[in-house]
Amino acid sequence: MRMKQKLLQLTRFFGYDVAGYRTFNGKPDPERPWEDDQGFLAAYHTVVNHTLVDRKKLYMLYQLVRQTASMEGSVAECGVFRGGTA
Repeated sequence: MRMKQKLLQLTRFFGYDVAGYRTFNGKPDPERPWEDDQGFLAAYHTVVNHTLVDRKKLYMLYQLVRQTASMEGSVAECGVFRGGTA
């Protein structure tokens, strides 16, 4: 028996169930919207090897940029530690 199956059996024995984090009552998890946002995921895969910033914070920046995209003028965001969000 594989390790994953053994761990599932063990958790069920103690009255717990293991569920994937990508769903919340059959829908995308509202606390992790970045997991299903295809536009964000495409951008994330472009920058993931160039930043130390976690997905949650990058998603916040992504949403801020989206909100300002229709505004006239320029937008600047400057990271401080190695430019991970610049």
